[in-house]
Amino acid sequence: MNANNEYQIEIALQHNIGKLPAYLGGGIYKEIKNNTPLFDSFLSAMLPDLDTASREGSDLDAEVVQHIFSTMWYMAGDNCNACHGSGQVLKEGGQITCPDCKGAGVMEKSPYKDMVIKKDFMQQSAIPTPPAGYVTKPTDIVQLQDSRIQQHITSALSAINMEFLGQTPLNQSGTAKEVDRDELNNFVYGVAYHLVENILKPAYWFINEYRYKVLIPSDDVRESMLPYIPVPEKYDLLNESILVDQLAKVKDADVDAVIISELQIDFINKHFRNQPETRDKLVATNKLNPFVGMDSTQIDEMLLAGTITKHDAVKSIYIDDFVERAVNEHDDFTKLDWKKQNEIVDGYTTEKVSEINPVVSMMDGDMGGLNQMDTEGSEIETPVDVEAEAKAKLKGTFGGVQGIIGINQAVANGEMTESSAELLLVEIYGFDPSVAGRLIDPPKMNKQTIQSIAPEIKG
Repeated sequence: MNANNEYQIEIALQHNIGKLPAYLGGGIYKEIKNNTPLFDSFLSAMLPDLDTASREGSDLDAEVVQHIFSTMWYMAGDNCNACHGSGQVLKEGGQITCPDCKGAGVMEKSPYKDMVIKKDFMQQSAIPTPPAGYVTKPTDIVQLQDSRIQQHITSALSAINMEFLGQTPLNQSGTAKEVDRDELNNFVYGVAYHLVENILKPAYWFINEYRYKVLIPSDDVRESMLPYIPVPEKYDLLNESILVDQLAKVKDADVDAVIISELQIDFINKHFRNQPETRDKLVATNKLNPFVGMDSTQIDEMLLAGTITKHDAVKSIYIDDFVERAVNEHDDFTKLDWKKQNEIVDGYTTEKVSEINPVVSMMDGDMGGLNQMDTEGSEIETPVDVEAEAKAKLKGTFGGVQGIIGINQAVANGEMTESSAELLLVEIYGFDPSVAGRLIDPPKMNKQTIQSIAPEIKG
């Protein structure tokens, strides 16, 4: 620009692109002015609340100085020796502020000097004890302003569906809303799409043209040289506390187990992202568990109701041990597909079902037979009269009474859940579920009580 404020060309660059190597950054379309489109930033919705937070932040700084910093008061002592209490001293024919007392007229306060109170002042009014202290200041206004600023910041983040980034707890009433994953992903995808299509691709196009337009005259060839830039579709934005909160809510809401499983896998991948071995093992455990999210009591109840097989119940209860064993015995277990992993764990489950079924096997040999287990851990039907006869024999023995007392003792010691105990009485002793439930009451159960509930039991 010359002295007349006019632009003048210093150097002209011949880029041979055929168009000005510049483009609009774009954003959220706002309006057209003078044939030129105007855009707002993708973050423009945050500005009103951020402006308010900034303004109140400045006010907060002043309030902190006035209400948080200590202010000391003290009784004035002797007059200043330099100005004799006037606060002014003569210098070169005029008066200036006393350099010793800074115009106060009294001796300067110092933690290294004694505080002297003049005798004549003591005669005029009572001297407080001690003759110095600190002004008590209200701090409520500081706390209120700080809270307001945090609310403004959270509100600003909420405008772009990222309020979880604020310091305000997500579930605090009136200050935050629930995270909507769809809204969050839609917003981030919109920004990512704009960056790829309207920023990166034009930039690469200009770079490509500037470097190769002369060397490679063919437009099609240069076009084929441009890089492919995919728009990301999945974003890992929610922190662990948000995932834990969502997981707890879906469990309380009785949401489908598949959804719970996916949320748990999401949490595992985030929390153990720097521990790949632990992460892969936990993901496998989660995927292979047929009743993910359920505890042993719930599984026992389903088994008692006959809605699941013993094989699946054992598999779910022992899934942690099975996966740990599989990882130790198969180096590549976590890399296998689900079908192969499931075959390995099913094999372990069949072994475990055989191990924990000795009572049934013993009864089969001694009393005429109960249901046998096939290789998959499912029951093989036996004649009803044979099974009923075996169960009746068990009820009629003294050991039957002692066995029920022992089961109650195991429940009392925490070695067995009530549901498991009831299931045992139904499957082994042949009791009706309603009777089995009455027979499990550890504090009250003894021989007389048992026989009053089930007279057929001898002993």
